[in-house]
Amino acid sequence: MYLLLLNLMDGPVPEAADEEVVQRMISLTLDGDDLAARRLYRMFVARVYRAVRPLTVSNADAEDVVQDTFVKGLGSLHRYRRQSGKGFGAWLMTIALNTARNQSRRQRRWRPLTEDRSSMAPGKERSAEPNPMDAAMDRQRLVALLLEALAELPERDRQIVGLRYGAELTATEVGQICGEEPATVRKICQRQRKKLLRSVALKARTSPTELTHQVQEPTP
Repeated sequence: MYLLLLNLMDGPVPEAADEEVVQRMISLTLDGDDLAARRLYRMFVARVYRAVRPLTVSNADAEDVVQDTFVKGLGSLHRYRRQSGKGFGAWLMTIALNTARNQSRRQRRWRPLTEDRSSMAPGKERSAEPNPMDAAMDRQRLVALLLEALAELPERDRQIVGLRYGAELTATEVGQICGEEPATVRKICQRQRKKLLRSVALKARTSPTELTHQVQEPTP
């Protein structure tokens, strides 16, 4: 199950992206099957959004990146070649990461990711009560706090965390995309996961232990 604290998108859990099924959908899409293209989209849209949201200023910017990613990805699908240790998801996330970078360059500078807090939890004010894990502390509130914490990470680490947890890629795939060794990716994720937990806990006025039980590590 996708770890709760890094689930940056509402809606159903995406369909499991079994690589053999993905390859079959790619072949059908290249043959002009629109239903197969839609299934590819459903398989990966949540993962793309989760990967790029920490790199964008707002939900709307992230949605623009997602849309551009699929336009580019499906439009250049004939260029995709399956590689050992790097599946279609990693190929698509490379496009997503480059698209997010291009958007950032067009905006000329990174603006604080906390600017869009209101869109993450519309109509909610920060509570003065010290018990944020009760009913008033809903999932969107946690996401807003997480985005604040992610904004404080170095850009490279934000990219790695987004790809590892958001896109649910393996450490090897993330390393291929970011030019890092898998061991380095794991080390960065382990360090920043702890840092994010502490930061969110502090902002939420609770303890990291209260949040840790909700977080599961992804596959190696």
